[in-house]
Amino acid sequence: MAKAKRDGGLYYIDETAVDAEGKAIADAPAKGPDTDPSKQPGALGAPSYADQVGLAIAGALKSAAAGVTLVPAPPAPDAGSSGVSDAKKYPTLADLPAAVADLPTAADVRAMQAGDNRTGAVAIYEARLAELDQ
Repeated sequence: MAKAKRDGGLYYIDETAVDAEGKAIADAPAKGPDTDPSKQPGALGAPSYADQVGLAIAGALKSAAAGVTLVPAPPAPDAGSSGVSDAKKYPTLADLPAAVADLPTAADVRAMQAGDNRTGAVAIYEARLAELDQ
């Protein structure tokens, strides 16, 4: 058998399917419709995918050279805020029982619990509130 000139090794001459040697193939699938040239990649001078990526990169580099920020900076912390994220305001779950044990009143425990949205902390706060209510 001859080596195919392209992947698949099936070519069409008019409506006849042939192999790499030009021999007709009787049980070959029918020839599909031709793709409209205007719908092909890079048709009529339109940029191909590689050209589009290159243009996007060139535009980004041009914007960066002009001093345009492509990614917005994170918002500045409020004057009253410490700038620390919520996860760092509270002790770890391992250290939370000791920290909650130091709170003298149920109101203090509830105030701390109100800002802590970790599901693992709920039982620790409830246990401390139960101790204080006794």
